[in-house]
Amino acid sequence: MSYVITSIPTFIRDLVDSGGLLIYPLIFLTFFMSFLIACEFFIQHILNVESSKNSSLLWSKYPCDSTNYRLILIKQCVKVSPLLGLLGTVTGMIEVFDIISLIGSSENKLIAKGFSHATVPTLFGMIIAIYGFCSLIILESFTNRNQNKEKNIKNGAKII
Repeated sequence: MSYVITSIPTFIRDLVDSGGLLIYPLIFLTFFMSFLIACEFFIQHILNVESSKNSSLLWSKYPCDSTNYRLILIKQCVKVSPLLGLLGTVTGMIEVFDIISLIGSSENKLIAKGFSHATVPTLFGMIIAIYGFCSLIILESFTNRNQNKEKNIKNGAKII
């Protein structure tokens, strides 16, 4: 267990070394989006289960408008993560061209490091976007199901 805890900072340091400084905003965006996803999942799934057990409308305490705000924030995080990755690509390519202009094309290790700085943030940004997009699909299906259930309860229909 202690190996896992001590290896996490090493992993982040290696990721920053291979991807540049734009990895930090991407890591922050990942944690922020994961927090929003966890909150939304808790509200949509866990509280809905408690609501169905008590057969009372727990939804009145958690209006759908606030749910929509969280979903909109998650959507924006999904949109921003590839853009941050592409910004990392641009800065990495600028670094490559700087190395080529200063030293020439003879230093292959430095050029390879620049290309790594160019591709790793893009890959990381796309992975974050895919994670957020898949989570968003699941959360939106929870939201639609719960909104339909709420409409049926207001209309007096029985829920099976």
